Amino acid sequence: MKPSNDRRRSRAFTLAELLIVLAILALAALVVVPGAARMLGGQERRVRQEVIEIVRAGQIAAAEKGLPVSVVFEPGQRRLSALDRGIVLPSGWWVRRTDEPESAGGAARDARGRDALGRAFPARVMMTWSPGGLVSECDWLATSESGVRIRVYGNSIDGVRIE
Repeated sequence: MKPSNDRRRSRAFTLAELLIVLAILALAALVVVPGAARMLGGQERRVRQEVIEIVRAGQIAAAEKGLPVSVVFEPGQRRLSALDRGIVLPSGWWVRRTDEPESAGGAARDARGRDALGRAFPARVMMTWSPGGLVSECDWLATSESGVRIRVYGNSIDGVRIE
């Protein structure tokens, strides 16, 4: 006996069924992709906003206290601070001056905050505000493993810019 056509047809997908599945997958991608893009870009926006807040906090504290206030980066904790205001950068972020070479071992350095000998990197002054304004020229970057860069630069005449 020969198998009937009904059995063959029940084993294979029809063109309409395949098109419906593809349409459902396309709709799911339309929903998921923008959400994932917002999630990835959200960390950059948050870090950028927090860097702006730290720079402003240093400027305000110098004006209020009448004393110089520095923005300091502590590599061991990935902490950027000005006086009593500070943020901890997410894993994979690092702060360096633009005149420093970008090391090849950045990812390992970011995760541990230590050099090749296991010593913690010392805290670094990135910029200093005096009651009258920025003390000297500054130019530094907050960078992520994925290549995102937030540049902070300026001088006492033109002020500070954050890109």
